[in-house]
Amino acid sequence: SMPEVTAVASGAILSTYQRVRVEHVCGRLGLVSLGYLWRCDQTELLGRMVDARMHSILVKTAGMGLAPRRHLGKSIAELYAYLVRLGAMYQCNVCGEGGEYETFTLDCPLFATRKIVLDETELLGDLDTIPDLAPVGVYHIKAFRLVDKTQQERDDARETLARLR
Repeated sequence: SMPEVTAVASGAILSTYQRVRVEHVCGRLGLVSLGYLWRCDQTELLGRMVDARMHSILVKTAGMGLAPRRHLGKSIAELYAYLVRLGAMYQCNVCGEGGEYETFTLDCPLFATRKIVLDETELLGDLDTIPDLAPVGVYHIKAFRLVDKTQQERDDARETLARLR
């Protein structure tokens, strides 16, 4: 049986459009809208994601300064300093909330026992356009699998979650 749902948590940070859309849907369904990240400082939030061992990779680029061949498939940890610089240079959303990029999470402390491993990917889109023109590129995941975490990885995840509470 399905658990009873009473609320929806969204990841809206600064986008009033996103927050209001979720709130309207929740209102129609009689659910509570939870916006835990609303108005968080994006640079700090992205840093907290990296510190929390979120292994999220860029799977779409569509922002100034992001080059599909160079940035797709890279983790937010690898790109953190660069994304912060882009935010300062172009006044864009460091967390990608304005559509500058999209991510896919391969592992994080909430994934208690398994993580995602990519077996086959393909780059699609405007791969050779100058990054200052905001080329659109996609890191197409064609095949993946779930693998068991090692005991050390499970212990690290529990420790990280305990630290975040």
